[in-house]
Amino acid sequence: MFSFLHTKQLLTSFLSLLAVVVLQAQSATRYSPEKVAALDNKLEEVSAVQYWPERKQLLMLNDGGHPAHLYVCNTQGDIQQTIVLEGIHNEDWEAMGQDATHFYVADVGNNQSGNRKNLAIYMVPKKLIVAGKKKIVIPASAIGKIGFSYADQTDYSAVTGNHTRFDCEAIVVHQQQVHLFSKNWAGSTSYHYTMPAKAGHYKATLVDSLHTGAFKITDAAYHAKGWLLLTAYSRQGAVQLIAIAQRGTAIRLTGNVQLFTLPPSIQTGQLESVCFETSNSGWLATEAFGKKGFQLPALLYRFQLPLR
Repeated sequence: MFSFLHTKQLLTSFLSLLAVVVLQAQSATRYSPEKVAALDNKLEEVSAVQYWPERKQLLMLNDGGHPAHLYVCNTQGDIQQTIVLEGIHNEDWEAMGQDATHFYVADVGNNQSGNRKNLAIYMVPKKLIVAGKKKIVIPASAIGKIGFSYADQTDYSAVTGNHTRFDCEAIVVHQQQVHLFSKNWAGSTSYHYTMPAKAGHYKATLVDSLHTGAFKITDAAYHAKGWLLLTAYSRQGAVQLIAIAQRGTAIRLTGNVQLFTLPPSIQTGQLESVCFETSNSGWLATEAFGKKGFQLPALLYRFQLPLR
């Protein structure tokens, strides 16, 4: 006879397999977002965007290796303010989130060797980003730091580039929690972790996962009216938005899925950033993209999805 534990394990495996089959069976809707503008060269490697509703502005940042600067832009993509984070190093900034009081800058990129031990998210007080000043320096003493590691990562041996399970380019801040969605180079599943959204050092706890096939998750956005939106692309240049319906107040990857296929990277650019403005509309940003002599600048897009 099967033990209760064995039966439970079989049921869990079956439900996980069912979730995979359901996602794979979803038919994707073709969708082309509205191109708004080419971004300033200072944002050529834009890797995160946030809509600031109180100011009706966008906040953007660059990928690793660039200065530790945030850029406040209007909704046409023009830079209006430069925010310098004093004493902070941009090792591999990949994402942003926000709550009522802070922007959260995620230095979470880990694709080079998969063994970073200094993963961090920086908490930048919104009240210090004063409107009207072209350049603002936020002192290091005012910036909170969330250091973390993944609870299920026990092996820190270096791997070759773009082969780790523990890369991340997507976060959401919701109900005093940071949600991280992995960019899994070693498989076809994105893993969802959580930890407290307050200064300290934590083990990010695995919550659930989503089978994404050939697609790698590059950003995430959440709207309280019931949607989690993930951006993704494949190594072959296909681009996708994954909209997951949310029930209740907890963020989960198990809701009903709507898939949207965007034009490929050679037309759209390298999609790295997403944020909501309303429950079905918002902004996308792509890094500058070049391939075989072809070059696209970094671009800002607006989307309005037929979510149902």
